[in-house]
Amino acid sequence: MAQIFISHSANCDEFAASVRDAVAAELCKLGHTPLVDAKLIDPGDRWRAKLLSWLGVCHGAVLLFTSRAIYRDWVRAEATIIGWRAWLDPEMRVVPVLLEADVSSASLDELGLKPVQVRDIQVLKASDLDDTSAGGWAKAIAQRFAGYEPHSASKDPMSRWLKLVDTYLHGNQFLEEAAEYLGIPELDRVDTSQPLSRTVADRLLQSGVVAIEQAVLELANDPDLKPKLRAFIPLVNCAWLPAEMAHILFEVASSNNAPRVAAVQVLKPTTAGRLLNRLTCCDNRYVIIGPISSIGTGADEEGELLNRYVSAILRAVGVDSEAEWAAAIQSLKRARERPVFVILGTEALETGVLHRLAGRFGDLVFVCAGTKETLDKAVGAMAVLPAVELTPRLLKELEADGAAMAGRLDAI
Repeated sequence: MAQIFISHSANCDEFAASVRDAVAAELCKLGHTPLVDAKLIDPGDRWRAKLLSWLGVCHGAVLLFTSRAIYRDWVRAEATIIGWRAWLDPEMRVVPVLLEADVSSASLDELGLKPVQVRDIQVLKASDLDDTSAGGWAKAIAQRFAGYEPHSASKDPMSRWLKLVDTYLHGNQFLEEAAEYLGIPELDRVDTSQPLSRTVADRLLQSGVVAIEQAVLELANDPDLKPKLRAFIPLVNCAWLPAEMAHILFEVASSNNAPRVAAVQVLKPTTAGRLLNRLTCCDNRYVIIGPISSIGTGADEEGELLNRYVSAILRAVGVDSEAEWAAAIQSLKRARERPVFVILGTEALETGVLHRLAGRFGDLVFVCAGTKETLDKAVGAMAVLPAVELTPRLLKELEADGAAMAGRLDAI
């Protein structure tokens, strides 16, 4: 059956701990495997590798929230990862549970936990229960997983991402050195429950700029990885970008409104490309077009830039003319089951490419990338094309460091 991750912070909260244990017992009765460490209070470094692995492989999740738990960094991190995975994989079942009356969906929103509200109907509150004892909560939560079957991992981009990174790292001679740079404790490096390559993959995809670069430089010393670096590097050189933007991007992508336009404040449009790779877990079933530059065009820069975008869009769906567009995009959607993203940088926004493309091509998601001034002028002022901003905003210092690091890794 399914592996169900139970997120909790039961520190000094006997009732939350009793609900956690009762949920685990009820899930076992249904034939599921609960992923929970009942002895865990606040996870320290010793446990993070195992928890990151669970977050990446679980088939479903229960998120137990109390007024104290929502302020804990690790609970917020777990919620963000689970929410991200659920947006990537609509078949994944996630049940956010509000154990106290003063913890509402609105309070989760304010604390940056909107990603867990992937399907509002699944949020479980005390008002939904006749029996609010630990056993009553457990039965109501477990009922959401009655008859739930794990589906093919091939439909889960994050699981595919982790598996692919693990494949590249298996047998790498410098795993120990990389693990040290990633802050993986020595005990986790000899954990027999999973190979060190998977532990490194889990941590590599949830680390900061400095740790990622140092670890990758060590791993790249392995002669077996060297000829595969061109394929491996793009998987990890976007991992520094925040995954919290995912829920807004996929809300825009799943909207019935047309055109679907998202905006992201960045210094370089290439950062937007890396962000989309991050949020889609580099899944090649997503089509990402752009950003495209007008460099090298003739006198008619505006017209040539538009033509470059049009050509790229038509190539992406496998046709030569706009007359074939409607049928081709529907065929692509049936085959990939993923939205098509078009990234527009400052040049494209300032020359009106967005508005011209939006009028000619339906079923695309336009991601406008630029400074606040550019976005306000080119997108925000146009009521006919309202853009939804991806938040939280990327810190300029983080973008500068991350973009420089990604450039250095690309050049290895």
